[in-house]
Amino acid sequence: MKKHFSFSHLLHKDKLMMLVSLILAIIIWVLVVYNQGSTQERTVSGVPVSITLTPYASEDLKLRIVDGADAVATVRVEGTRSAVGTLRAQDITVTADTSAVLKEGTYKLPLRVTSSGNCKVLGVVGDDGSSNTVTITCDVWSEKPFTLTAEDVEYPNLSLGDSEKLIFGTPSVSGAAISKEGTVVVSGPKSLIRRIVRIAAVIPDEEKITETTPYVADLVAYDTDDRPVESVTFLNAEDGKVNVVVPVLEYHNETLSVTVKNAPASLKDVAMLSENAIEVWALPSEWEEYIADIRNSLSVDFDRLLADGEDVSVPIELKRTGIRSITESLSMELDLSPYTNKTVNITLSEENIQILNCPEGYAITLEQGMLFDVVLCGKYEKLKKVDPAQLRIVVDVAGLSVGHHSVKVRIESDAETLWTYYGDNGYELQIAINQQ
Repeated sequence: MKKHFSFSHLLHKDKLMMLVSLILAIIIWVLVVYNQGSTQERTVSGVPVSITLTPYASEDLKLRIVDGADAVATVRVEGTRSAVGTLRAQDITVTADTSAVLKEGTYKLPLRVTSSGNCKVLGVVGDDGSSNTVTITCDVWSEKPFTLTAEDVEYPNLSLGDSEKLIFGTPSVSGAAISKEGTVVVSGPKSLIRRIVRIAAVIPDEEKITETTPYVADLVAYDTDDRPVESVTFLNAEDGKVNVVVPVLEYHNETLSVTVKNAPASLKDVAMLSENAIEVWALPSEWEEYIADIRNSLSVDFDRLLADGEDVSVPIELKRTGIRSITESLSMELDLSPYTNKTVNITLSEENIQILNCPEGYAITLEQGMLFDVVLCGKYEKLKKVDPAQLRIVVDVAGLSVGHHSVKVRIESDAETLWTYYGDNGYELQIAINQQ
């Protein structure tokens, strides 16, 4: 039997009617919401304000905005439901008129909406919540150099692992922000720069250390009340950081003595020290070389000691990088006031020449008869009695071959309080070596 379509029958199907109703409702909602002929108002908050100083103000007058540069505005718009509904704060462009900014100070700048999507602007309100203005403060941008030395390094949270045997040394500071002259250039508003009296490198780390340690420190500007001055920058250090090495020095107490060379037997104790020991704080890496240099300086070579009737005081330098001396001073004292010098010429003969290390079968011939300008040192009474002919001329020919030679000689005396001054060049004797 053939079925006939019945509209009345469809109307009695609940599920179908529910589906149709839903579809119709959606269509009606879309038509209402997106109807281009209907309009609505909306207030958009948090719209960024573009604030740009004129080239004359920023470049010629060197003005910068120091407060208010991040201002936002509230914009009231009107438009179609579709346009207003999709409008975002970043779709709106609000600019501030800065033409009146010609010197440092605080300004209220009028606002202008230059772009608002497809919506009509009904009004704009600035940071005071009532007028169409925003407030900014401008200042002249300036730069000023400040000295940064080791004394300006601060490490309030560092401590030593052993406070009895260790101390902090003199820190060293480095980084692109520090010039060859040891200065740091601070950049910022003139009103802030005027307040700054010093710059410090502050180490924020908190720890105990037992050895030299590198850190990254923060550059901080301080005013006369020792309060940090914010909102300034440092040339060549946008992050405001510098490198600091904090040395740790160890305690040393070292006994010292004088080394005496080529002295007559009775004068081996002529040199005395003002201190028998030194106390210093030293970097471990510097200590061995430092104490070796001190010991080398505590040496008296009578070959280079010219007596002239006066006592001799030789100061010893205790200062050095990486060393902090507790001992204030050290000197080597030589009691030479009873001693003077005398210049003599020595006649050479077989009796006063002593040849050392001459190989068997070889003969030594002197090619000069005198040794001139020999300086003797000793007490005046002894020097008056010296007979130059009684002095021994010691010639060492070890390693010399047949031929003519100029040889360094030593001059000896039996007197216990006499010595020969050789200076830098010593005394030379011309000889010939021949094979017999």
